[in-house]
Amino acid sequence: MGVKGVKDLFDLHISRSAGGTHVTAHASSTLPALMALLRGADEREMFDFIYVDAGHRAVDVMADAILALRLLKVGGVLAFDDYGGGEDANEGAGCGGAIRRFHEAHSDFVEALQVHDTWQLWLRKTAAVSYEVP
Repeated sequence: MGVKGVKDLFDLHISRSAGGTHVTAHASSTLPALMALLRGADEREMFDFIYVDAGHRAVDVMADAILALRLLKVGGVLAFDDYGGGEDANEGAGCGGAIRRFHEAHSDFVEALQVHDTWQLWLRKTAAVSYEVP
């Protein structure tokens, strides 16, 4: 299934859901999309649920995770796809390793809710997080 087929299927499922009018989808490269959302964010525009399914390099996964966490409301859920996959020859250099390291580094701010078939990890944000920028 091509990109258009996936988007059409996504749109169909969202239109059939009870909360379909409350869903905002952003089809874009993640870094520019997340940065644009952060620039325009205020308390009213923070998200209840963010699903991360993007780059598979550890550095990309970590950047997406940190930016997404900033946009997530306390109590909101951050869901990662490809948790059990995407590893390359270097131990922990793919999605799963980066997601585990992100979870460990942010354990004061998130709690694991569940792992779905080892391919998804869902985290609940339990406290506000801020990063010190020199």
